[in-house]
Order: sequence, then structure tokens, then C-alpha cells
Amino acid sequence: MCTRRALAGLLVAVACVAPPFFAEAQEPKRGGSLRVAYGNEIANLDFYTAPGYELNWVAMNIGCGLLSITP
Repeated sequence: MCTRRALAGLLVAVACVAPPFFAEAQEPKRGGSLRVAYGNEIANLDFYTAPGYELNWVAMNIGCGLLSITP
């Protein structure tokens, strides 16, 4: 009787653990947009005259072309 209970418990444990191993992952999608919040207003988009940290923000985003700044 004890072996049947142990076998039943083992089968339940295997049934609970097995589905994640057989699950298929979704295919990744290309494209999309990444939205980033910036606390200060950017005075202008000219990186030679933008004061302070705005210079780095604008230069990195426009220069790299990975992100777009939208109001």
C-alpha cells in the first residue's frame, strides 16, 4: 500500500515538473519603440550650444540613433 502511495506521489510530482520543460518559447519580434522619461526640458537640439547634461543626452540619442526624443 505504501509503494502505491509513493508511486502516485512520484507521478504527481513528475506531472507538475514536466510541463515547463516541454513549453516552447515565442519567437522574438523585431522593431518597436522604447520610451524614456527625462525630467528636464531640453532647451535645443544643437549639441554644441546645449548647456549642461542636456548636451550628453542629445548627443547620445541623436548620434547613436537608437532612441528618438518626442515631446
